[in-house]
Amino acid sequence: MEISKIFEIKLGITCTSNKTLVQEVGMCQNFAMNHINYESIEPSITDPRSRRVVRPTTHRTVGRNYSVKSARTIHWESQLEKYCIYHLEFDPGVKAFAEQPKPIRYESEGRIHTYTPDFYIEHNHGRAIIEVKPSDQAVKPEWQRLFEIASEIYQSMGISYHVRTEVEIQKQPRLLNTRKLLRYVRHNITREQKELILNAVSSAPMSLEELIEFVGGPSGYQDVCRLIAKGLLTCDMDEEFSEQVLIRFATEVPRWRP
Repeated sequence: MEISKIFEIKLGITCTSNKTLVQEVGMCQNFAMNHINYESIEPSITDPRSRRVVRPTTHRTVGRNYSVKSARTIHWESQLEKYCIYHLEFDPGVKAFAEQPKPIRYESEGRIHTYTPDFYIEHNHGRAIIEVKPSDQAVKPEWQRLFEIASEIYQSMGISYHVRTEVEIQKQPRLLNTRKLLRYVRHNITREQKELILNAVSSAPMSLEELIEFVGGPSGYQDVCRLIAKGLLTCDMDEEFSEQVLIRFATEVPRWRP
């Protein structure tokens, strides 16, 4: 099996080879020595999914959501992945994202393994890979080992690697707020109404109730929610989204928070 690149990570040194995968990887067997051979292809937002979505079963729910941010449909293979998509779609620091990017192949314990992560992200300060995993699985030694290997490989490409569990993804009320606000991401708002709302909070925050009363009109609530969903307004997402929540003008695009 000919490959274009085989990288050898050894104390931060990278080299290339055109040998066959079997020839190259046979020399190294212990990742604990910080020495592993792998094959990788740079991920891209425009790449199609690297494999087919698994079929739904009694214990697995699959589906798809349209991403306005990525301008295409994103498939998910678990409820946790679905909720992670909500956060990526809402986060103003995320420019675009794609599911199931191109896999990496690596040698471990004398065997060749293929690993396809869940999401590839381009954000306002770089690139990242996210692996979504239930916490009871993420703590298992075999997954911990994979996470270490994947982190080393992606870091060598200048891509950060993050594992996310239900602890972060399903944190409330952040998840409920995110789902509520995303309903209005495609809501139409006039330029005049947009400028009126942004000017209203440009100097000082206002409660949602005060802001809606100030701007008036039948679509005041939807207009405010749309501007929050697009990152032009902000609020404390860890506080219940109610009439008392303070709405602030977004002076700058927040840094992506992994």
